[in-house]
Amino acid sequence: TTLVTVDESLPTVTISGTDNLTCTVTSVNRTATGGGTYLWAGPNSFSSSNASISATTAGTYTVTVTNPTNGCSASATTLVTVDESLPTVTISGT
Repeated sequence: TTLVTVDESLPTVTISGTDNLTCTVTSVNRTATGGGTYLWAGPNSFSSSNASISATTAGTYTVTVTNPTNGCSASATTLVTVDESLPTVTISGT
């Protein structure tokens, strides 16, 4: 007899980076960890196979990390927004 086991261990996926786009910040970084291969998807057909990305468009970015040993994968998402807060302008004097 022989014992056959199944390795279904999923990668633990985390995303770091919380900065958002502004009028002067036109690119923000996000980095995924999870050990394996990475596949990012995002707005405007964005895709990347790197662990770190530079996002230039607001929207939801999803990374899928695949364990190279068993082929199992897990995903996480991050939201990139645009802070378009405008300063308050006042004029005084005559």
